[in-house]
Amino acid sequence: MRMLFSGAGHVLGWRWVLWLLVVLFIVLEMTSVGEARGDKDRRISPRREWSRRRRKNSECRLGGQRHPINSTWSPNLGPPFGVWNCVQCVCSSAKKKRRRVARVVCRNTKNQCPEVQCRNPVLLPGQCCKACPTGPVQPQLLTIPLRDEPQESNTGNDFVVLLNGRTSQSPVTSQHVATGRLSLKRSTLHFSFLLSPDMAAPAALHFLNSDGEILEDLEAQATPFAVTSNRVCGTWTRVPKQYRQLLRSEGVWVALVPPDSSEADVLSGRVAQYVGADTEVFSALLTHRRPQGKSPPESGPRLPGGGTAIVSVDSRSESLHVSLVFNGIFPSTSPHPTNTTMVLELTPSRNLPPVRDTFVLDKVYTDINKAQVMTTLGATSLPLLTRGRVHMKLWAEDAPELAIEGTVAARATCNVFSTVLTASPGQVAEGERFGAGWAVVALTDEGFFNYQVQVELPGRVTGVTLTAVYKRKERVVHDLTDSYSNGWANGTYTRPTYGDLDALMRGRLQVAVVSDTSTLDGLLEVQPMTDALRSSKPSLIRSVGVSWAATAWVAVDANCVMHYHVQLAGPGECPLWQLVLQEKDETFDPRLAQQRVVLEEAVRNCEVADHTTLLTPASLSRLHEGRVSLLEMLLFQSPNSNSVDEASATEVTLLSGRLDAMSVPTSCLLDDISRPKPGCGIECLNTDDEDRPRRTKCIDEEKRVYEDGASWTPGGLRGWSDECPHCMCTRGLITCVPEVCPDVQCSLPKRALPQHCCRMCPRNEEERRFQGPGCRFGNQTHPVGSQWHPFLPPNGFDRCVTCSCNLDDRGSSKLNCDRVHCSQLSCAREKSYLEEGSCCPVCPPNSPDPHQQSGVLSEDRRLDREHERRNRLIAEGGCPIKGIVRENGEEWHPRVSPVGEYKCIKCSCKDGISLCVRLSCPELLCPRKVHSRHACCAQCDDGSSGSGYNGVSSHRPRGGWKRNKGGKRNRKSRKNRNNDRGRRRG
Repeated sequence: MRMLFSGAGHVLGWRWVLWLLVVLFIVLEMTSVGEARGDKDRRISPRREWSRRRRKNSECRLGGQRHPINSTWSPNLGPPFGVWNCVQCVCSSAKKKRRRVARVVCRNTKNQCPEVQCRNPVLLPGQCCKACPTGPVQPQLLTIPLRDEPQESNTGNDFVVLLNGRTSQSPVTSQHVATGRLSLKRSTLHFSFLLSPDMAAPAALHFLNSDGEILEDLEAQATPFAVTSNRVCGTWTRVPKQYRQLLRSEGVWVALVPPDSSEADVLSGRVAQYVGADTEVFSALLTHRRPQGKSPPESGPRLPGGGTAIVSVDSRSESLHVSLVFNGIFPSTSPHPTNTTMVLELTPSRNLPPVRDTFVLDKVYTDINKAQVMTTLGATSLPLLTRGRVHMKLWAEDAPELAIEGTVAARATCNVFSTVLTASPGQVAEGERFGAGWAVVALTDEGFFNYQVQVELPGRVTGVTLTAVYKRKERVVHDLTDSYSNGWANGTYTRPTYGDLDALMRGRLQVAVVSDTSTLDGLLEVQPMTDALRSSKPSLIRSVGVSWAATAWVAVDANCVMHYHVQLAGPGECPLWQLVLQEKDETFDPRLAQQRVVLEEAVRNCEVADHTTLLTPASLSRLHEGRVSLLEMLLFQSPNSNSVDEASATEVTLLSGRLDAMSVPTSCLLDDISRPKPGCGIECLNTDDEDRPRRTKCIDEEKRVYEDGASWTPGGLRGWSDECPHCMCTRGLITCVPEVCPDVQCSLPKRALPQHCCRMCPRNEEERRFQGPGCRFGNQTHPVGSQWHPFLPPNGFDRCVTCSCNLDDRGSSKLNCDRVHCSQLSCAREKSYLEEGSCCPVCPPNSPDPHQQSGVLSEDRRLDREHERRNRLIAEGGCPIKGIVRENGEEWHPRVSPVGEYKCIKCSCKDGISLCVRLSCPELLCPRKVHSRHACCAQCDDGSSGSGYNGVSSHRPRGGWKRNKGGKRNRKSRKNRNNDRGRRRG
């Protein structure tokens, strides 16, 4: 017994956390009721599949929000619960098989509140514990969270990795070699890998720690620009601070996972910061090159090897600094030789003599060997190095047959170089409007510059140039004027020098467009590859009279997710801005709603990259067509940059730009909603196909617009002369079917009443004449005495259910719907089948009568009745919630295990829609307030006036009740409760 009470606090804390999770589950189920009616299974949409697949091991998700590892927060369960300040959640890293995954651990912190010494403590907004008031409570202002990433050091964020059989954590005999270049920019890791020519593209990339545990699993995709080969790239966004520190301490490994159809091994290597990684201009992948059909020599290594070269250039002396990372070029007879002489040879093309340098390795290692060499090629060979015409070879002096070699080319990355072209106010003539534009440059394997330039500039363009900008002078690199026409300039610069490449790598290459009235310019900056940069070109966002402009890269992947990357440029520091996707379709079809999606609420940086899953197939189809969707940017320039209030902003500027047609996968496009699918009848309209828009409208022949799911009886319809049609709107498609009338139970039925199609008995017509209105079902009123089959879109008339409108004992109209009663089967239920147009299953012919117990048949009948009851409640506007159908108009409190009924929340069902709200508490005027465990609101301690609804349940409080002198019942003191426990133990 003592152990039970000593552990009560611990058990109560875990129960509190369990209660929190169950309440969160109930809220999520409530929100999904309106989307999923009934018990039918829903197909997982491509966006949800993408969300599940892109769920990262390095971050936690709770309530639709992402949290990095080692972060702490209070969960926000949304209305009506809000933020639970007394619950503290921590995202921690845990081991799960061979992975490190992020897990959420929440605990109750209310029992850790210190004891308050004042008489009337107050609970401040956003706090869990009450505190003594020190003055008037100031209301907290609601601020919008800013997209402002923490600033980190710009140095020491470039990494290199060599991957082959010897560097792998589990050594393999693969002949493939790869090298990677990784760059950490804020909290995003951009990576590019150069593969050996015979190596297949990997299916995935794994980032691991030193113990081989997978930290993150990412995709590897080919570079979008068809100018490089054998390269894959990608990004790891929102890298946790713990992993960034591990990366800088060289404790992260990367592995290339081959496709399932390939028999290749997994290559891995340690990510490290090698000498020259931050100043690298050229790269080389060094592999063993042997004649085809010949096996390795007997003295060759057991494990194959390879290497990579990091080449930097001193522009003043034109000397090369080569940092080598290699292995597998030493004979197996001496596993750890010392003082080994190495030879590095650089051979330019055009039959120029090679340059050979020797150096000595003090010690040889099995996995990684490093060396630095200073050499020179001369002034005539440096341009050949820039254009990828220099061959590198490395070998040990005592084992030349194990040499590794490769071609030196531009830095092995998937990066491009882009800029936003703007004009400063001083460059624009008075009275003229501002122009804007963009420029993109991509490097080819041969070192050529592929460029694209687009400008919108008033006046006549007189020149377009690439200019190298230095501190004291400017040098024209290449004139692009000949390739300029109608606002466009595109082509290839085939004779770049090293100075041109150096200026491009260091952000000193400028694109300048000169016109009669102004000049647009911008420095080309390296742009690491992201999912949005897989489009062919960016879109320009600008305003005619504003000096600010922006570019937006937008792309849609195979899972129908839109990625965007936006860069803003202009005079001065970047203001606070907002990004909105707005659709303005001039050929507006009222069946397809136009979306307005706020992509970014408030951004302070000049650059942002993210994605959205909120676009419908109609919106994605508009992106595919082009010139319909717009990106709008609101710039808020204010002395107080933390506010997004128009009252405090001195200037609000609107920039906009139309998105050109882009490649969208066919599976994401909207089907032709004017016709049904081939071979599909009305039964196919009941499928929840997310390839069609969720909310569409229908237009009839008279141009009347109907909401999705609406049904009506048209006044006159072509082709329906003798039949009464009933029409419905289902996902933009109008379907009309003739009304089905039930058999009337009289010998001389009377003709149908006006606006009705089914005949009635005369007695029922007399009742209707004297008893007033009939019964309301759906959007129609049926007279007293009538019978009909309910029309339930999108399935049409339900012949198995017959509804009737009759009078009850009080003379009021009463609606009653009954399903056709089916007789008991003479065969097993699993052997029965349902004939077309029939409501009851039948047994196959000549089936023997099985020997079944009566209990089984009664159980089947009970299930049938329960199914009929559920269908009836749903038809009357009931709400199906977690397997229970609530009646239309019913109110209840949700049940939360293990607490039971949670009376602080009240739910109601109205016309098929459920809604839950938190009960409001009245203001108490008494000096002392108490909060019972089972109460929703505080109440006065002495029972004085001012206490309103408190939601007190009938549970007996712990410790029992006692009566004071006034006859009122108060809770026993802690001392009396302890005495009671002592008596019970005795």
